[in-house]
Amino acid sequence: MPAGRTVILANTTTVWVVPLSLLILREHIPPRHLIETRNVAAATSQPPCAAADDGDAAARIRQEAAPRMILNAIEAGDGQPVVLLHGLFGAARNFGAIQRAIAPRFRVLALDMRNHGASSHAADMRYATLAADVRETLLARGIGQAAIVGHSMGGKAAMALALQWPDLVGRLLVADIAPVPYEHGNTAVAEAMQAIDLTPSLTRQQADAALAGAVPRPDVRAFLLQNLRFGAKPHAMPHWRIALKEIAAAIPDLEGWDDLPGTYDGPTLFVSGAESGYVLPEHRPVIRAKFPSARFVAVKNAGHWLHADNPAGFLAVLEAFLQPWQLPAAQ
Repeated sequence: MPAGRTVILANTTTVWVVPLSLLILREHIPPRHLIETRNVAAATSQPPCAAADDGDAAARIRQEAAPRMILNAIEAGDGQPVVLLHGLFGAARNFGAIQRAIAPRFRVLALDMRNHGASSHAADMRYATLAADVRETLLARGIGQAAIVGHSMGGKAAMALALQWPDLVGRLLVADIAPVPYEHGNTAVAEAMQAIDLTPSLTRQQADAALAGAVPRPDVRAFLLQNLRFGAKPHAMPHWRIALKEIAAAIPDLEGWDDLPGTYDGPTLFVSGAESGYVLPEHRPVIRAKFPSARFVAVKNAGHWLHADNPAGFLAVLEAFLQPWQLPAAQ
């Protein structure tokens, strides 16, 4: 951990120490001690549970009947399970550096969400369904409880998982997203991607130029074009690795949010980029209604893609949050 001033985020059962230079704290913290306290003993000593009612039961019945899939996973390390869920147009490998950093202490699974990476394709991309995919994948690998980390779309899927199956979620970190609808302009992005003429002569430079009108940032275009595969053989046809048609059709669901019943009472941290506008003060009441133990931290020098913009800052927060989740031998 870098030298310098640190902030201690403490409760009755855990202490997190994070370099203050990396963070902007989004809570009122007494300046004398820079300590935040909260009694979460009940949440950490017992499996978190959601309130059960008729609506909750009906939602679970509908979800059990929905088609699910086992997702492609990149797995590394041993110890308590940690699951990484990427954002829209991303893939498991986007978390490669983060996975390598924490694998010496945890069993880390980075998942390709449906219609992304090497996972299967299907039309339904509601968040309840994405969460069911994660559950199916974990149970198939013998994991009964894991720390769940999700960014953007993956963060919403992580929240849906925690609300529907709270016993499966030991700790929850949501990166730069709130449980609210957004208008991100992803429809225009998906349309621009679909409009690229996939001919054998297409070059990456030409594809980049074709996206420039809808996606001004070169780094975002490079991120999107990671999904475009160019044939190794001469005159081979380029193709999208992702299920672009299905994703484009599902943008309203992906930018939206269904108000799932129940709450998740376990340890929860909402981490945002200090330069991002995705998690706003007015979202706090909505977040705390569903995640009563939620705490908020912002990573300096980072926008929406905070784990790419400031990987050291994001990793410091993640490692501090996961420290209580480690097996004693790994601490």
